[in-house]
Amino acid sequence: MNRRGRRFDPWMKPKIPCRRMRPLVLLALWLWGCGAAPPSASALHAQAGLKAQAGDLPGAAALYDRACEADPDQPAVWLAAADAWRRLGDWAKAAERAETATALAPEDPEPVAALAQARLNQEQPEAARDAWRAFTARAPERAEGWQALSTLLAMLDDLEGAEQALSRAVALAPEDPAAWQRLGSYRQRLGRSVPAARAFEKAVLLAPGPGRDLEPRIMALALDGGDRDLARRSAARAVGAQAPPGTAALQVAALMLKREDYLAAANELEQLLAAHPDHHAARLLLAQIMARVDRDADAAALLDAIPAEAEVHADALRLRGLLALAAGRPAEAAARLAEAVLARPDQPGLHRDHARALRAAGQHAEAEGVLRDAVARWPHDPDLAFMAAMAAHDRGDEAGAMKGMQQILQRTPRHPGALNYIGFAWAEEGVRLREAEAMLRLALQQRPEDPAITDSLGWVLYRQGRLAEAEQAVRAALAGSPGEPEVLFHLAAVLRAAGKAAEAKAALEAALKHSPDAKARRLWQVRWRRLEQAPKPPQAPPAPPPE
Repeated sequence: MNRRGRRFDPWMKPKIPCRRMRPLVLLALWLWGCGAAPPSASALHAQAGLKAQAGDLPGAAALYDRACEADPDQPAVWLAAADAWRRLGDWAKAAERAETATALAPEDPEPVAALAQARLNQEQPEAARDAWRAFTARAPERAEGWQALSTLLAMLDDLEGAEQALSRAVALAPEDPAAWQRLGSYRQRLGRSVPAARAFEKAVLLAPGPGRDLEPRIMALALDGGDRDLARRSAARAVGAQAPPGTAALQVAALMLKREDYLAAANELEQLLAAHPDHHAARLLLAQIMARVDRDADAAALLDAIPAEAEVHADALRLRGLLALAAGRPAEAAARLAEAVLARPDQPGLHRDHARALRAAGQHAEAEGVLRDAVARWPHDPDLAFMAAMAAHDRGDEAGAMKGMQQILQRTPRHPGALNYIGFAWAEEGVRLREAEAMLRLALQQRPEDPAITDSLGWVLYRQGRLAEAEQAVRAALAGSPGEPEVLFHLAAVLRAAGKAAEAKAALEAALKHSPDAKARRLWQVRWRRLEQAPKPPQAPPAPPPE
């Protein structure tokens, strides 16, 4: 009713001064008269959810934004809007809405998680880290927050913080093997060997199948930190419950030996032998340790206690032969190694060792026969072929030796021994010096610390007249093989060519002093006279190595 008592008619034509506004005013009056109102935030929120379920993400995001405008104080609506924009890949809008939700709900961790994800995808790792820190402050009992924070801290090279955060995570959720493995990696990078090994062990215990690959790492880390019990447990899991007694301890000792921790390895083996006196593999390994530390008599006594029926008897014979060879008893070495070959004829390494002992004993024909048979049996073994070529060289067949070395390079182009032989032979002849240098540099790539190859390179440089480089190379070879007569002779020749007469004389005297017998000394004296009669090689400027 109006003031005059008449009912208000929404369709009456009011007096409106501006005719252009009449339609808008009429619409507003009509809506007011009908009792209509704009959609509520909850209605918009529900409609947005339906659109999201139907796959209309742009429409859902737009409706969520309208719901935020309709009721800007509802954090759940802002969070839903952030999620919609996240699913659309618009991380800037997702971050804005998540940030508003975070401000509206200061105790709720969910908006902070959404904000952290958005910041990370905006390539703002520091902001993402701060958001995850806020998450853990709001929900310290939730492991996923600590895990995410750990990942961000590791990404920002804060390993200490990452390790601490992940430690909190695994304390809250201790059944996650992946988290334990990551924790082990962090601790290993921080140099905490035993804690790292224990974290890896936890991962293995939770996931035994996939975790088997971690066992060597656990053993190594445990030994780094001196925790042998942990190493033994890892070895026992690695070999399995069906392995013979002592297998785990043997594996631990072998790893110690590989790490050159001889005392610890010997102690481990002695404990094993005290518990299992007939463990011949342990006795063999202990003998190897004694040989490494120059206790040859103790090694021999251990080897003699290994019976012929033992599985490792051939290996024991081999070690006895190598000990005799190192002690300068090549005939005894050849006999021992011949027995080893008979006991295990299918091992090419035993044939190589037998031939080496025969060569050392001066039995060149026998050595060549052994190698010829071995090469026929294993034609693709380059080391056997190399030794066969060297046997030909020993009996003066240099052409046959060179042919054999070239055949090796056809099959194995980077064989360092063959490269060194040919390169040095060309240097001796003074031919194809640039090719010889290239071959020797290639050989040094395979064996950078080999004094024989370094000496050969020095001799090639000397032949090219590059005396400063030659002296440097030969001195490096002498440092790796002090007292070697041939290297000393080469140094004397280089120093003579460089005009350092007094130093050259001293080097020659040292070569003669270290020569094993009168025949060898006569050889060096004859070669020196030839050098004195031959013109000195012209000095050349240093040249870059060949491509």
